[in-house]
Amino acid sequence: TPWTCYNDCMNGKRISRNIKSSAQLFWKRSGGFIIGILLITLITYLAFTLNIFYVQSLEIESLEAEVLTYVDREEIEDSLVDFIGMRLFQLDTSSVESKLSEDFTFIKESFVSKRVPNSLSIKIVERVPTLNLTKGKISYLLDDEGLVLGLCTDYESYCDKVPIVTVSNYVGEIEVGEIPFIIEVDEVIELAESEKELGLDIQEFLIPEDTVISVYFEDSTRAIFSVDKDISEQINEYSYTRENLLLKNDPFKEIDMRFDRPVIRVDKYTYWMPE
Repeated sequence: TPWTCYNDCMNGKRISRNIKSSAQLFWKRSGGFIIGILLITLITYLAFTLNIFYVQSLEIESLEAEVLTYVDREEIEDSLVDFIGMRLFQLDTSSVESKLSEDFTFIKESFVSKRVPNSLSIKIVERVPTLNLTKGKISYLLDDEGLVLGLCTDYESYCDKVPIVTVSNYVGEIEVGEIPFIIEVDEVIELAESEKELGLDIQEFLIPEDTVISVYFEDSTRAIFSVDKDISEQINEYSYTRENLLLKNDPFKEIDMRFDRPVIRVDKYTYWMPE
C-alpha cells in the first residue's frame, strides 16, 4: 500500500542517516589515529625499501674533552668503512661499538647513535697512558686501570712521559689489551695519581718483591710502601713525615712506610724513627 511504501522509505532514510552519522562520528574520533598509522606505515616502507637513509658519514668526537688525543679520526673511519652504505635503520649500533673496542686499545668506551638522514654519531672515551711497565727488556704502556695499551716500541712518545714501573719477580704473561695479574699495579697507579700530594715528580717505581713498592723521586730520595697496608693512609703519613723533615732540615735518603711508624734512612747505615 502507499502507506507501507511511505514507512519503508522513511525507515530507509533513517537508517541511511544513522549510518552516515555513525561513520562521521567514527571518523571524527578515530580518523586522526588512522591517518597517523597510515603515515607511519608509509614512512616505514620508504625507509626500508627505497634508496634512502643509508649511512654516508661518521661524526667522530670525544665525549669528555675538546679533541681526541690518543686515537686518530682517519684510522677510526678506516676501521668502520664496512658500515658505510648500510641502511641506517637496519644497522646495529652495538656492532659498531664492538668493532671499535676490538680495533683500538686506546678506546675505553664508545657511544654510537643514528643521525637521520644518513650519519652515525660516535662519541669516544679514551684510555689515558699512565705507566711504563718494564719486565726484562720489554716495556709496555699501561692506562689508569692497569690495562696494557701496547708495546713501548710502538708508543715511545707516550712511554717517555709516564713513570717507569720495573717488575723483577713477575713470571706471568703480559698481553696487549689485558690487565696483567700484578697485585701491586693498583697501588702503583694510586701513587702515580697522588704525585702532587707526595711532593715530588716520580722518576720510577720498582717492585722488588711481592707487596713491596719502591718509589724513586727526582731529588734522588726514595719511599717504600706496602700493599698490605692502606695505601692512602701511607701516602698521607709519608707526606706529613717528609714535610716535617724538610722543616727541621733533617737529611734523609729514604722513608720506609712498611712498619707501624715511618723508618728514616739517612745513609747506608743510619736508620731512625721520628717521634
